[in-house]
Amino acid sequence: MTESPTSTSNIWGDRLFTTLTILVGISFMAILVLGSYYDQPITQALSFDIQDGQCDPETQGVGIHCFGDFHLPNIYLDEPNLWEEMQYSPTALIPHILANESSKLIGERAALLTYLLILASAVMVPSIVVVRKTWIHTRSVLPLLLIGVATIPFVFTIDRGNSVGFVVPLLMIVAFRLREKADWTVTVAIIGAAAIRPQFALLAIGLIAFGQFKQVSIAAVGSVLINVAPFLLIRGDRTENISNWLGNVFDYQNYSSFGEIYPVKLSLVQALYNVFDFTNNPNNADFVVQQMTFVSLVALLVICTTVFVYRKRMSRPHAVVISLIAPTILTSSSFGYYSVFVLVIAARIFLFDDFDKQSNLWMWILVGSTALSLAPLPFVFEIGRNSIVLEQFGLIWTIVLITTLFQLRKRANTETTDERNAG
Repeated sequence: MTESPTSTSNIWGDRLFTTLTILVGISFMAILVLGSYYDQPITQALSFDIQDGQCDPETQGVGIHCFGDFHLPNIYLDEPNLWEEMQYSPTALIPHILANESSKLIGERAALLTYLLILASAVMVPSIVVVRKTWIHTRSVLPLLLIGVATIPFVFTIDRGNSVGFVVPLLMIVAFRLREKADWTVTVAIIGAAAIRPQFALLAIGLIAFGQFKQVSIAAVGSVLINVAPFLLIRGDRTENISNWLGNVFDYQNYSSFGEIYPVKLSLVQALYNVFDFTNNPNNADFVVQQMTFVSLVALLVICTTVFVYRKRMSRPHAVVISLIAPTILTSSSFGYYSVFVLVIAARIFLFDDFDKQSNLWMWILVGSTALSLAPLPFVFEIGRNSIVLEQFGLIWTIVLITTLFQLRKRANTETTDERNAG
């Protein structure tokens, strides 16, 4: 039987609500002080350089802002050799193709604003669902602020205009419907998410968690086909287009240096680099950079093996958290807009009481990490840097991931001991 969200409050939902309320309050007070003190636009501390040079702001932007990740694919769309430059798959370009075509009818600025409105609506789905389920209680419409417009994931995604935000409704389906019994909507959602960005095929780890290997195979094959098949309809040499695209995808990890401030990266590799850099171990930091693909593959192997071994003792919260974290943490060049998965984790904590049955230590780590990752805390190490929390995002969620894997082992050992004692 499918477990449905609760419409009443639960212990950890209340604790997350309280923690977020406090941190958002601190954030807004700090924004008033530090925004002026550091002489830096606040969105720049929570996202990226406003003047990124990707457009003519007077005709294509808003104020001095270009929303560069919206405009850059549109620029490539007008070039004859698109796949020599573009890392997006054909399906990932669909929002930009629609915006590009509509701009010819309604103008570039109107097309941008329409795109941003639709994108914002997609990113707001978790908060809207929470409000819809809890509006009769004291929380009222506060989730629209706490896990909506006042969060770093929302600011970063909309500030860049990055289409990865369209994945949020699909992540909600995975998080809310993933369970012991196979659900085809989850498999379809994973394939749809992979159409937006290929790395979301890693959501299939949640299917492994419950031994749904047929669904894993379908999700894997479907994710490949939905990214590659559209090349059959694209002009030019098909083999060359696919080859150029794959080359750009694999080279994307070298898009920016791990020592650079912008754009901030959220990956496990960046977290390891930060640790070694902070502890003044340049050799280890260089090794991580040189072996970034190897590090990510080893981490993926460890995660999948642990999940497979303990699949018969798996709980839904553990499966959901692991699968949602993986696409962001395991991709070397994982930029700030991939933090949108935290919005989904927050919504699930608010609406499901199965978190109440989990370890207090694990839940405090999860709730604390979720709250820190959402609240727009503007504190920075120095002028021109990102928020401290944003720069340490990869480390924070690597800790959550490691703790979750250990919880699986502890849970399995505890249940085995209880069964032996009962026998």
